[in-house]
Amino acid sequence: MIQRAFLVLLALTAMVATSQAATITLDLQLNKVAKTYEVFATVDGPSKGLASFSIDILGAGGAAVTSSLLQVPRPFDADLGEFIGFTLLRSNGATSGTNRTGVRASQDTTASDPAFLIFDVGVATPYLPVKLASGSYTGALGTLTAKVTTGNFFNLFPQDYTLGSNTVAATSVIPAVASVPEPATMALMAMGVAMVGAVRLGRRRRQGALGANS
Repeated sequence: MIQRAFLVLLALTAMVATSQAATITLDLQLNKVAKTYEVFATVDGPSKGLASFSIDILGAGGAAVTSSLLQVPRPFDADLGEFIGFTLLRSNGATSGTNRTGVRASQDTTASDPAFLIFDVGVATPYLPVKLASGSYTGALGTLTAKVTTGNFFNLFPQDYTLGSNTVAATSVIPAVASVPEPATMALMAMGVAMVGAVRLGRRRRQGALGANS
């Protein structure tokens, strides 16, 4: 009887865990002309949205992240006379070699008034992805990556969240990688090189023909 009760408890625990399971999908978009980037996040799965996060933005292969700036919502509420949303633990990150580490912010989950919180941030349907941060980079080749590394996190408001209760960690975080330049740009560059080579080869052949006829 005790064993059966234990198994039921395990099943219920698994059901709760599954019901709260949510995945964060990151998206990294580049403006190759301006050398800027934007990082977005989408919450897929049962959740009342993003509560807090911390990520690294990494440069590799000749690309380097030179700046980052938080973009998560922190509007000023005239009725409250305070900023709401992601008001705590705000950091634009620190420079570490070619990287920008510890870009983070949090909502005030200890607030006694729900008006200080913004729910459904980043929830996939029917809302849009939330912009976490933007910044600049240098380099003609390489990659930029937005991801969770050791010490970083994504926490969410569970569907049954009540004021003062705990947030939950995202089940998984899918990183985003963008090429500098993007593959399409590299293909265009390769085509340009090939065209220049073809033109030079044509000139040499014409010059050779003229020399043979003289």
